[in-house]
Amino acid sequence: GSSPSSSSAASSPSAAFSPSAASPPSAASPPAVPGGGGSPALEVARRALGGREPMRLLPGEVPPPAAVCDSFVYLLASPPPSARWYVGETDNLHRRWEQHRSSRAPAALYAWPVQGGKSAARRLETALIEQLAAEGVALSNDADAAHVAFGGAGAGTPPTASGGAA
Repeated sequence: GSSPSSSSAASSPSAAFSPSAASPPSAASPPAVPGGGGSPALEVARRALGGREPMRLLPGEVPPPAAVCDSFVYLLASPPPSARWYVGETDNLHRRWEQHRSSRAPAALYAWPVQGGKSAARRLETALIEQLAAEGVALSNDADAAHVAFGGAGAGTPPTASGGAA
């Protein structure tokens, strides 16, 4: 189901996380994942999201309560030596982070709130997968770029080779 995603926390990622719950990226601290804060995957995502900094979760951290009902797009960093990235979207960051931690043992999760609900988050997820793959970033879910966005103009229409609806 879709939930309203307008909140003051959604417009300010760093305000949504307290230092005890999650760690905002910092130029002063060393990166916690392969490639770290200057990784190509994070740089592509920042550009695609208007330069906004992501919320960062490390394995022992939990997202704030507000992350349960807001839409997010996120990058999941695999631990070394694979250094692969997973791109996802969710309306419940807490539940999704728990699922990933139990099945993938990620090094970190970087999340950006998305205005416009699940349909907007899915479109952004697809665009990020396509852009990251085009820039040579190693992805664990690059086949997801071909999924059809739902709830938008292209819903139910197969994507063309360029990713748009036919």
